[in-house]
Amino acid sequence: MEGGLGAQLYLKWRSQVVFLSETKQQRRFLDKVKRRLGFGDGWYVEPHGISGGLALWWHNSVSVKMSPLRPGIQGEPLYLDQSSGWE
Repeated sequence: MEGGLGAQLYLKWRSQVVFLSETKQQRRFLDKVKRRLGFGDGWYVEPHGISGGLALWWHNSVSVKMSPLRPGIQGEPLYLDQSSGWE
């Protein structure tokens, strides 16, 4: 991350919130990056093997409300009609 595209974008825009997907990294490594970039808070989903992984970081000045996590589909699927299928 030290001169990578993500760090360059952060330094250019000074985002208050950063979301990373497919990190493929353990929380311990991502916490170091989070601290280096100056984010106060964060939330993680650990990767499975060498795939997946999510990270959400935000500054202390930002208020983040997390909903309880449920595996699978978020929300309820809705069947409109035969031509439209599921939404």
